Amino acid sequence: MRNQTNNGRRIPKQAEQSLEVKRIKAAKVSTKADIVFCVDCSGSMQPCIDGLRAGLLEFASQLQSAANVDFRLRLIGFRDRHDPDCGQPWIIGNFTESVSEYSKQVGSITASGGGAMDNYKESALDAIYLALNSQWRDGNVHKAIILLTDRDSHATLSRATYNMPDNTIKRVIQEFQQLQHALLYLLAPETELYRRLEQAGDRAGRQVLCQFFSESDPDYRGLAKVDWQKFMSVLGKTVSTTSIVQR
Repeated sequence: MRNQTNNGRRIPKQAEQSLEVKRIKAAKVSTKADIVFCVDCSGSMQPCIDGLRAGLLEFASQLQSAANVDFRLRLIGFRDRHDPDCGQPWIIGNFTESVSEYSKQVGSITASGGGAMDNYKESALDAIYLALNSQWRDGNVHKAIILLTDRDSHATLSRATYNMPDNTIKRVIQEFQQLQHALLYLLAPETELYRRLEQAGDRAGRQVLCQFFSESDPDYRGLAKVDWQKFMSVLGKTVSTTSIVQR
């Protein structure tokens, strides 16, 4: 192929290369996300609580990986609300824009209470219900609810949470299906109840992402084996990406 010419003169090959147009990367889209962590605070969950706090900065950093995310964080630390003898308070925080303030909230949790791993249940369904009814910002805001637990949940809502006859998982599913721009992320044992949440979200065209662990695995140790830095990094990227998809 002949060299291009400029007013009849040949353009040297080196000059041809300099004529390549520099491609400018498009700026990231700006999004908003309100994020609620529902964290099981029973005695076996201390590794999760420590990992959550240690990975918060990585999570916040990766939130900006796909979009410029204007985010707020909320913490719901839950135990067994169905057990009248539990005696352990829940931690129900408000949204904050400060990662350091949120880190202090997480750091205030001491994992305690709960029973044997093979037969004890927590009130995870109640925590999700409270999260679904958060004071979300108005407008086009991505709403992410992240459940972290190593236990199955009671199949009904406690009266302290929802004192009406329709207090089953169907109530929670209906609330989730009606919430726009929503993501539910479950890091939990693989149980029938959590599978129902996953399937209900799929049927309604809602985003449900699950990382399940099998309690029948002889090496199962709850969430103690999770690589929390990696998990929080992946989680931040996931929320950043879905905040664009669900705008």
